Amino acid sequence: MNALILAAGYGKRMGEITRTTAKPLLPVNGKPVIQHLADQLFSTGKIDHLTVISNAYYYGQFAAWVESLNRDNVTLLNDGSTTNENRLGAIADLKLAAEQAPPRGPLLVMAGDNIYTFPLGRFIDFYEQKQTDCVVARHLPDIGKLRKTGVVSLDSNHRIVDFEEKPERPKSEYGVPCMYILTPPSLLLIGEYIDVFRHDRSKSDAPGNFIAWLHTQTPVHAYRFHEPLHCIGDKESYARVQQAFSS
Repeated sequence: MNALILAAGYGKRMGEITRTTAKPLLPVNGKPVIQHLADQLFSTGKIDHLTVISNAYYYGQFAAWVESLNRDNVTLLNDGSTTNENRLGAIADLKLAAEQAPPRGPLLVMAGDNIYTFPLGRFIDFYEQKQTDCVVARHLPDIGKLRKTGVVSLDSNHRIVDFEEKPERPKSEYGVPCMYILTPPSLLLIGEYIDVFRHDRSKSDAPGNFIAWLHTQTPVHAYRFHEPLHCIGDKESYARVQQAFSS
C-alpha cells in the first residue's frame, strides 16, 4: 500500500507562524508534525511508498525534510501554486498526486496537520477486511466541533449511509477527519467529481466533500475510534497540541 500526505495548504489561520514555516513542518515534541505522521505510517510495516504533495512556496522546506529522512521510498511533489489565492485545493492535489505518483493498489491519504494517537495499522486491517474505500470516524459528542467537520451516519456493518460536510444540525456523533484509504477505481473518479463541481469552489477544496459524493457512487466504510486526535488548525490549537505532548 502507498500513502499520500496532503501538505500544500498555506495555514492562513496560523497567522505569522506559517509565513516562514509550513504548518506540517512546525515542531511538536521535538520533531515536525509531518515526521510524526511518517513515523506512524512506516511503523505499520504496510506502507511501501510515501508521497508528499506541497506547493511552490514551501517546496524547498519540504525538500530539505525529505532529504533528512535518507529514505528512497519518499517522493515529494509540487502542485505549482504560490499563494493561498491560487491554491489548487486538497481534492485537486489528490488527483494530481495520483497521476504523477500512481500508487500500486490502494492509497492511504492523510492531511498534513492531524496527529493520531491510535496505531494506524488498525485502520489498514479494517480496510483489508472490508476491501472497499474506507475512512476513519471519531466519536465526537461536542456539537460545536461536529459543525466544523464531516459527519457520518453508519449502518450496522459500518457502511456510510449519510455524510454531511460541516452540518448545522449533525445527525450523528461521528466526525470524519482527513484520513482515507481509496481504491484504484475510486481514485479514477476524482476527475469526474472535479468536473461535476468545477464551478463550486466550496466543493472542490475540502476533501470531505469528495467522500460525501463518493459514498453515493460506491460502498464506503468507516473505522470508528475514540482515542485523542490532535488537529492543528490555528495558533490556539497548535498551542494545545504542544501542551498535550509536553505533559
